[in-house]
Amino acid sequence: MTRLSLTLLPLLAFSLTTQASNDSESLNLQSHILAEAWGDLDKDGQPEKALLLDVAIKGQSPALRMIQIFKGSEDEWQLWHVSQGGVLDSESGGLLGDPFESMTIERGALVIHHFGGSAQKWNYTHRYRFDGKAWPLIGATIKYGTQGCYQLFDYNLASGKAVHKQVSKQCWSDDVLPSTTTQLNIDKPKHHDLDSFTPGFNELTIKQLDTTIYY
Repeated sequence: MTRLSLTLLPLLAFSLTTQASNDSESLNLQSHILAEAWGDLDKDGQPEKALLLDVAIKGQSPALRMIQIFKGSEDEWQLWHVSQGGVLDSESGGLLGDPFESMTIERGALVIHHFGGSAQKWNYTHRYRFDGKAWPLIGATIKYGTQGCYQLFDYNLASGKAVHKQVSKQCWSDDVLPSTTTQLNIDKPKHHDLDSFTPGFNELTIKQLDTTIYY
């Protein structure tokens, strides 16, 4: 995933937010909005605005993705948080192309959906919630496989509880196996933060099922 240096990030955020064309031109960048979401992210009763930007920088490929979160009102918005994590770039979806699907705000959490793959397809849903200081990953839902032969893994990183479902109706043989659902308790879930998280590159080995999940 392409990332800007920490020294360039504040300038880029300012130039995109204020539409300062001279700053944008000096950085040789072009940007457009991929998604926009509204909702209360800090439990103050007021909605925040989240934008996902696709930012192309001359000489760098692929374009980076940047989340900007604003506080304020319809009359005046102030930039609250900028993140380069949590969203895959446009070349990370395999044969299906750009994997980004949507960004929403649900029940106080920032929710990001991805979809990609080829014959074997994957769906990622990741949920981040502001804790007063940072934006930890609190939940991940992963689906991997084909229409009748797939794994579904729903993981609550805040509690360590997870559910794994295996559907084996149309796998590589003619045998139709019963679906299985397993309740899990993950010991010492890893801490992940929106700003440094890359979806799909985080390994979790489940010895109870003799399987490895990438979330």
